[in-house]
Amino acid sequence: MYEIFLVSMPSGTRYWTVVDDELEVVGEADRFLREVRLARGRAETTTKAYAGAVTLFLRWCAGTGRDWSTEARDMGLFMVWLRWAPGNGGQRRTVVPGPGGTPVRGGARINKVLTAVRMFLLHAVVNEAAPAWVLEQLYELGDDRDLPVEAQGESGGTRYRLRARHRLQEPEAEVDRAADEEVVAMLRACRSARDRLIVVLLSRVGLRPGRVAGLHRCDVRLRARRRNPRTIGHPGHPRPPDPGPDPAQRRAEHTECPSPQTAAAVGGQRRSPVGPELSFTVTGRATCPFA
Repeated sequence: MYEIFLVSMPSGTRYWTVVDDELEVVGEADRFLREVRLARGRAETTTKAYAGAVTLFLRWCAGTGRDWSTEARDMGLFMVWLRWAPGNGGQRRTVVPGPGGTPVRGGARINKVLTAVRMFLLHAVVNEAAPAWVLEQLYELGDDRDLPVEAQGESGGTRYRLRARHRLQEPEAEVDRAADEEVVAMLRACRSARDRLIVVLLSRVGLRPGRVAGLHRCDVRLRARRRNPRTIGHPGHPRPPDPGPDPAQRRAEHTECPSPQTAAAVGGQRRSPVGPELSFTVTGRATCPFA
């Protein structure tokens, strides 16, 4: 069976690839993942997510005796396999759902896998590793009439676009956001300034957990409106250079902390300052939905 494998290049850049039972690199999958990491400047975690999706597709093709380059026409069977086949921790390799069984993967997870597989097959078609008619099995020609009014444009004419053929409906779950009182209670329970900053970044700035986990001290600055920034961290300990393709991936986000209680908790102050006086500037790596 196929597995994912971490590759470290001499420059220090790392990406994930796919290997077979004999630890041989799967050529076309490796070329696709190298392009995602090096040519498109995606994050290392993105290549890990893509490698995992491609691995599932190759496992399904190998287990059913199919050729991966031409099996886009049976993508519906692959979706059934994704819903019921156990993952790496499962003991069985075959699909035996049984009546009333619980799906192994939900609609959101399957859609993410299908997105990565479509990108992999598209890359194979462009490099002539798969026939051109595979694109007809992956996409259909659609117009903008099924899009929301805000996304249809102002021209009034009908515009055409490629639409993915295979996609599951994802249930819309209500997000239970934490109230200000709950955020303040979590801040008071934190034992360090780092933990308090993490809570604020997740609750007020809107960063994803994966991006917060990858932040360094020099990425976060607390600054006031009097234009006197102060940096969190010690100037004697600069951030080591990142071997990845930095210039095209780094971006800055600036947002104001709307809650005086939260601002006071982050700054470690006993008195509550005026809410908008404290703001954050976060500089980090742009990540993909698969990260």
